[in-house]
Amino acid sequence: MPDGITFTSQEQIDSFSINYPGCTEIEGDVIIDNINDLTNLDGLINVTAIGGDIHIESSYYLTNLDGFINVMTIGGDLTIYYSYLNNLVGLSNVTTIGGDLSIQRNNYLVNLDGLSNVMSIGGDLHIFSNDNLTNLTGFSNLTSISGNLSIIGDDNLTNLTGLSNVATIGGSLYLGHNNNLTNLAGLTNVTSIGGDLIIYSNDDLIELAGLTNVTTVGGYLRIVDNDDLTNLSGLINVATIGRYLHIVDNDDLTNLDGLADVTTIGEYIRIADNDHLTNLDGLSNVTGIGGSLVIRNNDNLTNCCGIKHLLSDSGAIGGSISIHDNPSECSSEYEVENAECGTDILNTPFGKMDFSLQPNPTDGHLDILFSRHVKAAIEVKDITGKSLIRKSTANNQVTLNLSRLPNGLYLVSIQTGGKVVTKKVVLQK
Repeated sequence: MPDGITFTSQEQIDSFSINYPGCTEIEGDVIIDNINDLTNLDGLINVTAIGGDIHIESSYYLTNLDGFINVMTIGGDLTIYYSYLNNLVGLSNVTTIGGDLSIQRNNYLVNLDGLSNVMSIGGDLHIFSNDNLTNLTGFSNLTSISGNLSIIGDDNLTNLTGLSNVATIGGSLYLGHNNNLTNLAGLTNVTSIGGDLIIYSNDDLIELAGLTNVTTVGGYLRIVDNDDLTNLSGLINVATIGRYLHIVDNDDLTNLDGLADVTTIGEYIRIADNDHLTNLDGLSNVTGIGGSLVIRNNDNLTNCCGIKHLLSDSGAIGGSISIHDNPSECSSEYEVENAECGTDILNTPFGKMDFSLQPNPTDGHLDILFSRHVKAAIEVKDITGKSLIRKSTANNQVTLNLSRLPNGLYLVSIQTGGKVVTKKVVLQK
């Protein structure tokens, strides 16, 4: 069947095999929209491939898609919108979707198990406002999403474990208004996000640990209005942010230590309205930003040493500087530039002095080796930013005993000469 077809009645679907005998492939689109008497798609049982889109919308008496049980490929988009479907089992033989997959406003849908054989999505994956959807386990075989991944307004979704085999997201990742989502554990295999990473208004989200393997965010990194988020530890391996960094209105966020590996930010930094943020040490390894620096209205921010090096380097900030309405020591550009952040005995700029952690991984005995004698404050934190060990030195070597800590990844921060530098160490006993 070379052209697509728009179905307008149950009778038309029932007679499809009679009107189109031997038809197994519909090369165009299949549109099923607002058919009041539609209860099943059984008349399409012989169809194995659809070259264009499948669009199913507002057919309130259709509760399953069993008539598509033999369909294996969908060349275009699959859109299921505003339906009364309670399962997608009829799609259980589909392996490839060439375009977008959109599951939106299906309030009776509790899982996506019928999509368990889909391995790749050529476009975007949108999961929007499905009020009773509790999990994404139906995506257990999905490995790649060429476009954007958007999960928005799914109030009963508690985790993303069904996406555990996805390794690449070619576009952006949007997670917003998922009020019962507590973690991102299902994204642990994702290593790169080609576009933006935007996480906003997830009321119960407490950590970003599922993103620990992401090394690059090609576009924006925006973490906004996540009331229970206390740290950014899940971003510990991100080194490059292609555009701007936007951390705003996260009420319980206390530190930015999860950004300790970030060295380059293409556009601007905006850190604002984070009521419990106390320091900016997580930005200490940033060497330059292409645009403006905005730090404002962070009620408990009293330590801005993590950005002092940027203010001291005339070429490090490409745009304007706006620092205001934070407590003393961080309330103006002048205060940050003149803050007491540690003293280097030899007055050597820290950026010209290297240090190493040996051995790494360590079994508990850790040597910090400096290129010369230096007066420095040393702090060991876990990936949530919790301080575990503090020590001072005026030598070129100091030894730490980590043997009482559990195995895992830790952050070692060295503060001296007006700058804080953080490196990672793995404890493996």
